[in-house]
Order: sequence, then structure tokens, then C-alpha cells
Amino acid sequence: DLVDTGDKTNSLSVVSETIKLLAAEYSEARRATEESRTRAASLNRAIANGEDILQFAMEALDSAGRQLIEQSMGLGSSDALHVQRINEELLDLRSRLRDANLKYGVNHPRIVAINDEILVKESYLQQLPMLQQQRMQDMARNELGPRLLQYINQQLQKNEENELAIFARLESEQVKAQNLTQILTRLADVDREIERLYTQQSDYQNHADGISLNKDTFIRTKIASKPTVPTRPVSPRLAIVGILSLMVGTAGGLLIIWVLDILDDRFRTPEELKLQLSTQILSMIPRLEQLPGAGFEAVLSHLKPHSKDVEAFRALRTSIEFSPEETRRLVCTSTEPGDGKTTVSSNLAVAFAQSGRRTLLIDADMRRPGLSTLLGLRDDFGLSRLLRSTDNLETSISQNLRVTVVEGLDVISCGPRPVNPAELLAGDRFANLLAWAETRYEQIIVDAPPVLAVSDPAIVGRLVDAVVLVVRPDKDRRRMVIRAAETLQSLGCSLLGIVVNHLTATDSGGYGYGYGYGYGYGYGHDDPADRDGVQTLPLHSSETDVRHVSDDKTKNAA
Repeated sequence: DLVDTGDKTNSLSVVSETIKLLAAEYSEARRATEESRTRAASLNRAIANGEDILQFAMEALDSAGRQLIEQSMGLGSSDALHVQRINEELLDLRSRLRDANLKYGVNHPRIVAINDEILVKESYLQQLPMLQQQRMQDMARNELGPRLLQYINQQLQKNEENELAIFARLESEQVKAQNLTQILTRLADVDREIERLYTQQSDYQNHADGISLNKDTFIRTKIASKPTVPTRPVSPRLAIVGILSLMVGTAGGLLIIWVLDILDDRFRTPEELKLQLSTQILSMIPRLEQLPGAGFEAVLSHLKPHSKDVEAFRALRTSIEFSPEETRRLVCTSTEPGDGKTTVSSNLAVAFAQSGRRTLLIDADMRRPGLSTLLGLRDDFGLSRLLRSTDNLETSISQNLRVTVVEGLDVISCGPRPVNPAELLAGDRFANLLAWAETRYEQIIVDAPPVLAVSDPAIVGRLVDAVVLVVRPDKDRRRMVIRAAETLQSLGCSLLGIVVNHLTATDSGGYGYGYGYGYGYGYGHDDPADRDGVQTLPLHSSETDVRHVSDDKTKNAA
């Protein structure tokens, strides 16, 4: 800021004058501090030697300090006022005594009282100097010394603080003066450099005047060649634009494909499904129209055995028959509700029966039995009653086994809905049922709930030879299908292969249904009464395609 004034010498002189003033103030402050320190030392010696502290105080202190000491010891103007007031009272008492002598005798009580009061006040005035002197001695000995020492110490502290503050300002100004000196030195160097550059520029200008240089740019120029008109446009370059457009279009297309692949987490081709799950594709089934009939009249393989759509189930049967693994006992399950595993299991069972193999179809979905509902077998007989019964196994089977209108195909429906379906399937009685069925049937198909809904498929899958997993690529998410396959394999189930269902459809119809075990439950073939929690009544023989088998017929069939 001082340099900005323009007069650099004057700026430095201002700072120097400030330093001189601060130096004088610092010297004065140091002198005052030394005087206070000397007074404190002298007072300490006087107190230690028992000298006259009062006289020392009057000499060492200023007028304000002496007044403070006098007031603290009672030596001020108040004592003189007190003596003056007593003298006035004595004058008044003597005047009253003269008046009383004119009226009363010498021994009158009033005259005696006035005389006594006069004697007391005169005695007090005679003793007052002695009392004051005694009080001064006591106070000088007990109170004056400490108070005087405190006062001098306070003055010493104040002087020391003032000295430190002035010294700090003095140091600050000295640093400022040093910085200013350095700045002025650098400015002088810059001035000399500017002068040198001006001189050098003048020399160059004189040298340029002697040669033919452009006065604006100081560059010698000449025409190297004549300008020509280009035959092709400089911009845009069609080849470069085409290459960049191709690259940007390719990158944009790949980016769109990648984003669509991330957003649509579904299988797009059977090859992708086979590669991701590391298993075989058993069959690919197209979307099937829901048939209006009841019982097996709603099963396409039975109602229209020569339809082209039935060939998919025959292909599935062939894949299972020619599999190198044991496939006599199969479980048909799905990834999620609505994949169509009930449609696949019912049509596959009819296909096996049509090939001449004795087939048993078991509805092990005792929570939301889609197969039993499809076939019209929702009554009090079925798998749950068989597993809960304490009767002989063959007796219970004969009571719950149904012979259908399809030759060679028997069905065990779900039965009444139990409260513990997983525990029933995990019991020995279900394993014994499968062992009994293996001695009497050539093919056993178990319709189980979805894998990701409950643990029932894993329980049944460990008791059979293989598991068939039904997948709908248009609905099932890739991660869910992979998780279902990994769940089955991690629990020791043999995954035979995948059935790809509902290939060309855009709707969600067919025999699929919705599940509830934590998903939200509702069947395509479930009746309203069952959805409300009401058990359906057994169907009459005229309304169903199956019938109970008597004990004798069961034994004959065996």
C-alpha cells in the first residue's frame, strides 16, 4: 500500500518515523516498568525491616494512590468533619447550660445531665488524636503494607503489559520496514531491467530500419509460390465422414444391444438356455389353447391325439425314453408359477399311456393343486389322505387310487389340503408309495410345486430318478431359472433336462397358473370356492372321467 503512493522514498521515511516514535514509547514504557519494579522491591524491604510504611507511601505514590490510602485508613476529610460536628454540639450544650442555670439550681437533674454530656464530648476530643495515632499504627502494621504492595504490583503488571504491547508493534513495524526495503530493491531492479529493454528495443528498431522488414510484424516476407484453387472441398471430407458415421453407428448399435440385454433378463434362444444351465433341451412346446372340456377332455394329448401340437409331447416322451439315465420315476416342476408344468405333466402322462406303458400320475402339489383341479378330482380322496392314514399302505392306495378314462393311466390326486405338506412328502410313507408304484407301473410322473416357491420339489426330487424343469422363456427371468436349476442340483436332485414351454405366444394363457407361497397365488383352473378357502365336494360319477378302484380291481391290476 505504501508503494502504491508513487513516492517510494517517502513511503520508507514514513515507516522509519513510525519506528522512531514506537522506539521512544518503548523506552518510556521500560522506564516506567523499572520504576514500578524498584518501588516494589523497596516496599518489600521496608516491610521486612519494619520501617515507616505510611511515609513511604506518601512519597512513592501519586495523588490518586495517596488519596486511596488515606480513605482506606480513615485519614481523609471525614475525620475533620466529625471533629467539627462534635465542637458544634459542645457549643450548643454550653448555650443550653447557661439557659438552664438561669432557671434551675446547680444540682437540678437537667443541669447535671448537660454537664455530664459536655464532659463526655470534651474527653472524646482530647483522646481522639491518640486514638487516630493508635489506629494509624495498627493499620500501617496490618493493612497498609499488603494494600500498598498490591497497588504497586498492579502498577508493575500494567506497565509490563504496556511495554510488551509497544514492543510487539515495534517488531511489526520493523518487519514491515524490512519487507518494504526488499520490495523497493526489487522495484529498482525491475526499473533497471525496463531501461535495458527499452534500450535494446531502440537498437533493434534502428537495425530494422536498415533492412526491408514488415513494420507491423518485424518479419521478412516473400512470395514462395502462386496460390492455386483446390479441386476437392476441404470440408466436409466425405470419406472421413463416412468412416466416422459407420464407427459411431456400429458403436451406438452395440450400446443399444447391450442396454437391451441388461434390461431384458430373459433367455432368447434355446441354445442360450442350454448353455447357461449346462443341461439338455428335452422338448420345445408351443402355446396351447385352453380347451373348454372337463377332466381329461381338457388335456390336448387325449382329446386331439393326432394334433400337430401333441407331437411336442411325443418328442418329450421320446427324449425321456432314450435318455441314458434312469427315468422311470420323474418329477415335473417349474421355476415360477404360471410356467405350465401341470400342462406338461398331464400331457406327458397321457403320451406315455398311449405308448402302451402303464403310467401313474401323482399330484404332489397339495398347496394349490392345479392338476387335480384340471382333472376335476378335488375331493376328500388323494395323496394327503393317503400319507396321513395309519392304515395299511396297499389299503390306503386302493382307497385313493383312481383309474382314468385313458387306458393304462392311473391318477392319485392331491386330496384335502393339509397344513404340513412338506412334512408329509418327507415322511417314509411317500417313499414307500413310490416303491410300491415302481413294482406296478412302468412310468411314474409326479407333479410338484415350483422350485422357487417351496421346498417340496427338492424333497420329492431326492426320492425319484430325475427332475424335468419347465421353463417359459417369454416370462421367466434368466437369474431365476439359473437359481432354480442350481437349487435342484445343490440338493442332490438329478436334473434330466429342460422343457421349453409357450414358445410363440405373446399372452400368458394356457394351463399355467399363479402361485402363492410368498409370490401371490391364483390358479387358472382353480375354482372360486377353493380360492375362498372352501373345500370342494366330491364329483359324481357322471361328472368325472375317473372312478375309485376297489380292492379287488387293484389286486387284479397288480
